[in-house]
Amino acid sequence: MAQIIHQPDINVYDDITLPSVLSLRLQNEMHGPDDDWSGTTDPAKRRKIQNRLHQRAWRRRQVKQRKLGVTAKDPSADSEVVRQGSRTRDTSCSEASEPPINLWRCSDDVDKTQRSLTRFEEYAYSRYLEGSPRTDLLLTLIKFNVFRALMANDKTLGFVNQWLQCEAISPFFRSPDGTQAVVQTCPANLRPTDLQLIVAHHPWIDLLPDPRMRNNILLLGDDYDDEPLCHDVVDNRHGKQSESLIVWGDPCDPDSWEIGEDFCKKWPSVVQGCHRLFKATNNWRVRRGEPKLFPDTLCTPR
Repeated sequence: MAQIIHQPDINVYDDITLPSVLSLRLQNEMHGPDDDWSGTTDPAKRRKIQNRLHQRAWRRRQVKQRKLGVTAKDPSADSEVVRQGSRTRDTSCSEASEPPINLWRCSDDVDKTQRSLTRFEEYAYSRYLEGSPRTDLLLTLIKFNVFRALMANDKTLGFVNQWLQCEAISPFFRSPDGTQAVVQTCPANLRPTDLQLIVAHHPWIDLLPDPRMRNNILLLGDDYDDEPLCHDVVDNRHGKQSESLIVWGDPCDPDSWEIGEDFCKKWPSVVQGCHRLFKATNNWRVRRGEPKLFPDTLCTPR
């Protein structure tokens, strides 16, 4: 089990802000250094940059919708309505007592899953515009971002959402010869390990960004039930914030991920030897002004 050097008395994720958790989607709208808010500590400046990116994303969607004959509504108008406290906006999102989404891997309707994700994103962003993001949304926000990240890795690997099917088998195992083209072009961290080619497993495991973590899961044996682990990774109906993984950037880059403290304690065999994730976790915590979670000796291969 990885040694933890810090055990805080409070939840280490209480200070994670809504814009940070929703940052993955905005990265597609970044055109240069002026659009990168990750190193900006001034809240007003961060919000200004993020609002600019949201406007850019809206304009891009509007062009697409016009081609389809659909008229979009300017999000700046929505923002003004929210600030004025108007009751004219969609109350199905703003006044719901619970987040309008349940994240889970298994689904018979991929389009429905996509619509649910979009609806929740709109709901969460409306809370942000109100200036009152609910703390009880945090777990869903964290896992929403992870869910999106795994979907992005799924697309990169060309798996066409097979990981959302309960009984799916990894294409890397099912037809290793047929995935050679993917292996040659996909990011190095997503390339299948030897174990992924010879051990039958669910494709959701292939989407994790750290090869060592993927191997750790497969080494647990044929009788190992990975469903509880998957629950902690993407299912917002179970667990708590510190039992989660968090993604802050490029989904296929281990340096963009963080291991929750209780996730490490609960799944020691899964994170064992994941040096790069340990180092990334420390880096993200330090950026928030928090102590490192792992000793430096565990952050480099021996």
